[in-house]
Amino acid sequence: ATATIAFGAPGQRSGDTQVAPLASGGEFLGIAIGHHVITATNADSYGQYGNVPLADEGVIWVLADAAIAVGAALNFNTVSGRYTTAAASGTVIAVPGAEADTAASGAGVLFKLRLRRVPA
Repeated sequence: ATATIAFGAPGQRSGDTQVAPLASGGEFLGIAIGHHVITATNADSYGQYGNVPLADEGVIWVLADAAIAVGAALNFNTVSGRYTTAAASGTVIAVPGAEADTAASGAGVLFKLRLRRVPA
C-alpha cells in the first residue's frame, strides 16, 4: 500500500506492484478484504507499505452511507469511508461493477456489496 487503506475500501493500481486508495480517474483493482491479523494501531485498515489483499469479484460486507436498495449501483464516499448511491463527484468515486446485493436501511448499516470487476 502506498497509503493507509481501510477494510472494505476500493483500491487502485499504483505503479507495477503497489495499490493506493481509489481516486477519481484511477484504475480500480478491487476492494480491501478485512483480515484478522492486524496490529492494534491499524485495527481496521492496512498501513502504508502493508500487503493489501483485494477482492475483485464476489460478495463482501461493507458500510452504507445512506439507505440503499438491492441492485443499486454503488460509489464510494472518500469522506465517510462508506458506499453510496450518490452521483460521482470530487469526494464520491465511481466503483465499476459494484452493486448492492442486499439492502441497507441507513447510514452505518452493514450490507453485502456484489463486485463484478472487468479488467481494464
